Amino acid sequence: MNIIEENIGRIYANQASRNADYRMPSPHSHMYFEFYYVRSGSAGLYFSGSADKLEAGDFALIPPGIQHYVHYSASCIRMNCYFNFDEFMDGTSPFCPLVIKPDRIVTGRIPEGYRPELEHTLERIIAEGRLYDDFSTEYMKLLLRQMALLILRCRTKISEEAAESAATPIKQAEIFISENYSSDITLPALAEHVGLSPSYLSRRFKQETGIGIKEFINTTRLEKAEKELLCTDHRISDVASNNGFSDANYFKDCFRKAYGCSPREYRKTRAENNMRERVPDISR
Repeated sequence: MNIIEENIGRIYANQASRNADYRMPSPHSHMYFEFYYVRSGSAGLYFSGSADKLEAGDFALIPPGIQHYVHYSASCIRMNCYFNFDEFMDGTSPFCPLVIKPDRIVTGRIPEGYRPELEHTLERIIAEGRLYDDFSTEYMKLLLRQMALLILRCRTKISEEAAESAATPIKQAEIFISENYSSDITLPALAEHVGLSPSYLSRRFKQETGIGIKEFINTTRLEKAEKELLCTDHRISDVASNNGFSDANYFKDCFRKAYGCSPREYRKTRAENNMRERVPDISR
């Protein structure tokens, strides 16, 4: 798991081709919004103990701080746009508040007839990013808002058929983990729950998601633990126990590996950063 602490100073967009050989190093989050759009092919988006299969025309709007991971089991062309919440502000009010959900991932599908318009808008943002002259900042803001209005006007929910097809044994395993992360989850118990042998479940889970079951469980637990660290004053040992870690030292080791610091240091640093954001700089 990786936390990208750096922010971005402007809007970015890009397009990339991926295939089954591509592997993300680990689940990650970042300090800015990400609009992820599948231009062709398909991709698996995993987040907060859940998963969505994205086909051509599907998108996900990922807010800051949400751990996510994309796995490619086939060829895919994806288009991404990265931006800060400030890009959506009109004074003190958010532009198009129905599009931006700061606490959860929003997914949807763009009907086929509207896809060329959305893709052209993203291409124009990419082109402006390459040019980046004195007018590009405002131009890209306008294009971003145009994209948001297009999404709001024409998006549809991913079909029930797609949702049903996603209810595979692997999806069932992910749901079981997300609902029982605070308990002891063993591979035999998980395999029995989804009706597969432990060895087959382990192999298939890695094939479909790109990460192992143990890593998925730890990622889910660490996401929950991070929120508890920031929202409560619970002791570190209690945070560990509340989120499925029977050994506080093992929790600390996993947390340090994922976040680059101890749970105590993470809590202290984030609290200090929040205070700096709240205190205006009156020296300017």
